[in-house]
Amino acid sequence: MAGEGEEWIVVFESTHAALAAERAARRAGVPVRMSPVPRRISTDCNTGMRVPREHRHGLELVLRGANVECRFVPLDPETRH
Repeated sequence: MAGEGEEWIVVFESTHAALAAERAARRAGVPVRMSPVPRRISTDCNTGMRVPREHRHGLELVLRGANVECRFVPLDPETRH
């Protein structure tokens, strides 16, 4: 079972921001997976982006460079679904 911080979910305020983030991540070659946001995590947009721990920092830099507003939330066993 994955421990806290082994996978992160990026949450967005809008679907537009989520789609812009997906495009930026894919262009940069960062492995991400679009996913619904777990119910325990509050967000205005139900679409999130999952990223492995080892790519979190790189994705953060990519999204900052693309001016995508978001926040990173570590997924622990209780918030994975």
